[in-house]
Amino acid sequence: MELAGGLGLVRSSVRSSKEVSVSAPAGFFVPVGPYTSELASTSYHAVAVVGADAALAVTSHLALVPHVRAYALNGGLNLRLGAGLRWRF
Repeated sequence: MELAGGLGLVRSSVRSSKEVSVSAPAGFFVPVGPYTSELASTSYHAVAVVGADAALAVTSHLALVPHVRAYALNGGLNLRLGAGLRWRF
C-alpha cells in the first residue's frame, strides 16, 4: 500500500434557470409569453488531496492498482475511487 498527498484542482459548475410569466384578469390579452432566464457559473478551487494506492501484481512487470482519493470542499468530504495499470521496467 502506498500513501499519496498533494494539491488538486476542482472545477465546480452551477446552472440555474428562472421562468417568469405574467397573468392578467379574465378577458385581457397579455402579449408577452413566459420568459426564461438561465445563468451558468464555473469556478476552480485548489484543494489538498490525500489517498492510497494498493498495487496487486498480475505479472512480474504488470500490476493492477486500485486507488482512493479524498478531499474536502465547501464543508463536504469527497471520495474518488479509481483503478489503473502500472508497468514496471
